[in-house]
Amino acid sequence: MAPEARHEYSVDLFQFKDPDRPGYTSPTPMGLLVIDSFSKLCTVEPLDDKTAISWINVFEKAVDKLGGKPKVVFSDPDSSMDSASMGDYFFLKKKHNIERIRTKQHASIAERAIRTIKDQLYKRLKHNNVTLGRGVDWTSMLKEVLYDYNHNKHRSTGMTPKEASKEKNDFEVRTNLIIHSRRDRVYPEIRENDKVYAYRKKKINDKQYVGVWSETADKIHSVKKAHGQTLYRLNPAGLWHIRADLLKLHHSQQRPPEPLRPAYSRDT
Repeated sequence: MAPEARHEYSVDLFQFKDPDRPGYTSPTPMGLLVIDSFSKLCTVEPLDDKTAISWINVFEKAVDKLGGKPKVVFSDPDSSMDSASMGDYFFLKKKHNIERIRTKQHASIAERAIRTIKDQLYKRLKHNNVTLGRGVDWTSMLKEVLYDYNHNKHRSTGMTPKEASKEKNDFEVRTNLIIHSRRDRVYPEIRENDKVYAYRKKKINDKQYVGVWSETADKIHSVKKAHGQTLYRLNPAGLWHIRADLLKLHHSQQRPPEPLRPAYSRDT
């Protein structure tokens, strides 16, 4: 749990298609959503493509709108975010107290916000494009949708994201988040050299039966305490993972099987 506003941002890319205009192609086909994990203050920046340069430009705009740079950025495993350019960007920012952690759990905060934002956009587009016959694009509706989202009370914080982002409300927001947080998940402890499967994001064309865990197990290279939680790394230069992104092998599978001994024979 983030200790205060502007400490952790959850980030995710999304594509937008108007269900009421199947053949319509938006001039801005996707967006980048950035949400403060603590206050739930959210913003969306339209995005023309998934290149690292475009991602970085809109991310910087989003950070300014949320009130400043965070200490941690959580994101899903994604090819555009895992590129060399993005790695260089966050390596540089890490020197200025921004660290990126690849994870499915905290990025789910962004995924839930995307579903809400999309739902509100669809309702407004349906009213304008179908009821009123206006051919408007989703980006023209974005400002009012974000205003409504950030000025409506959020269940987990007990206040609107706009109010929750104010420093004077940190204690009350933190208290409400603790009350509403789930604490019934129990994970086996993981140490260095333990074997684990890592979460991987499904590709667009993957079938339903394709698993979300890596096909092969890797050993934990290092463990550290940071940002109020334990983080794990699978290789010296890799990204850090949170515990929920790792599936620990059973203790019987942690060591390689012993070689079979030759069968006893009276002739030997």
